[in-house]
Amino acid sequence: MTNTDLERALAAPETVFRRPAEVVADAGIKDEDKVAILLSWQNSLVALQRASEENMLREAPKSADAGAVGLAEVTKALSALGHSGDAAAPG
Repeated sequence: MTNTDLERALAAPETVFRRPAEVVADAGIKDEDKVAILLSWQNSLVALQRASEENMLREAPKSADAGAVGLAEVTKALSALGHSGDAAAPG
């Protein structure tokens, strides 16, 4: 993965990967970068979920539980890397 791709993955993981499991499976990324990418993805999903709960979205989410499914997938991927899934936890 090039530095540009890594920067893009850190800023907007969903534009580089279709599923969190793809991050875990990518042999070209160091584990600490995988964790950073997944935490970025997790933060985005939490922010989206919060905005949805506060009726701040311009459009309704495609599925009522889309955020929950995404968060579960990201947490599972983080766990596969030995991370607790807590953004504040070091690993």
